Amino acid sequence: MAVDPEFKKWLSHEAKELDRVHVDGAEKKRQIRAVVSKMTSQQSRHLLQTVTNTRAPAAEKILSTYLLVEGGSRTLKELTELIAAPLSENPDFKPHSEDEMKGIREKSLRIMAIDGLFSQAQREPSAREALVRAARETQDPRIRAYAEDKLRSLH
Repeated sequence: MAVDPEFKKWLSHEAKELDRVHVDGAEKKRQIRAVVSKMTSQQSRHLLQTVTNTRAPAAEKILSTYLLVEGGSRTLKELTELIAAPLSENPDFKPHSEDEMKGIREKSLRIMAIDGLFSQAQREPSAREALVRAARETQDPRIRAYAEDKLRSLH
């Protein structure tokens, strides 16, 4: 399942742009919405692979998660899989080490995905079902508890 090389190039470029100070936020949102509106299933799978790739740059992981959240009902499957994906954290990490920071980032990206599903679930039953499935399938007790808290607040 080959992904369009232009999409990969765009993702890498946009991720680097996240660190720029002088960015027109409204224009950037418009550009991202345009990309999301045309996103293919191969592209959404590539975004999921980027987020779960331990070697991918942090900015690309963050942007990929954001794009999956913005994908709405077209990316529910990928968001569910992201939330349920095992964390690659090293239980023997040293405090304040790079491994600890990577573990925190992985959890943060899953929280971001849960928040995105929660937002959609307030309007779309399919997103609620995806959040239920993700909460049930995740192995991490803290991520599960966060998803379950979000589900309880939907009632």
